[in-house]
Amino acid sequence: MPHRMHSTGDQPEFEQHSVCVEQRTARLPHQPHPPTPPSEATGPDPSRAPDRYRSAVETTVVLHRPDGRVLLLRRNAPGDDHRLVLVGRELKHDEWADDGARRATTSAVGVRIDPADVEYCCTAHLQVDDGERYLVVLFTAQYWRGEPFNTNADRDVELVWAEPGEPPADCHPVTATLLELFVTGTVQACLRVPAAGQRGTA
Repeated sequence: MPHRMHSTGDQPEFEQHSVCVEQRTARLPHQPHPPTPPSEATGPDPSRAPDRYRSAVETTVVLHRPDGRVLLLRRNAPGDDHRLVLVGRELKHDEWADDGARRATTSAVGVRIDPADVEYCCTAHLQVDDGERYLVVLFTAQYWRGEPFNTNADRDVELVWAEPGEPPADCHPVTATLLELFVTGTVQACLRVPAAGQRGTA
């Protein structure tokens, strides 16, 4: 993964994408989450700011093996054309993003990730061609418990370990975009991607 530095005089200047690489290589200690107030545990109050825009949020996880390959799933949902996608789920209203990432991974491929092994990569605000916009919080993990397997044969038909820098041609457009952000170490992006079935996660 690239990590380039430009020097101007005595002060080194890092490109923006180097921040994410540093976070992935220098793993920060896990910080416990604050407790959820009882009023939030039952869901949002529809009477509060009814006109406020609320974006859907997905947590997506790049399971990264020592050989550099990452895990993709081949979708079997209608309209997805058996495209390859990353592991991910929509965030629940009472859930922290990293906890949602861990839940998504267990739900999709049966492995468990310890909180300290979830590493933040990127936040992307995506718009597909049909006009929907949503946020994706991208995490990675290099350590997990268990062997990945297909937990939902009706939804996914195959697990594929692929090179993130050269993903298969039949990747979902959103997955291809997220993999590019992962490889380049981009920490923030606002992008428009082609519509192709459902969102690019499993």
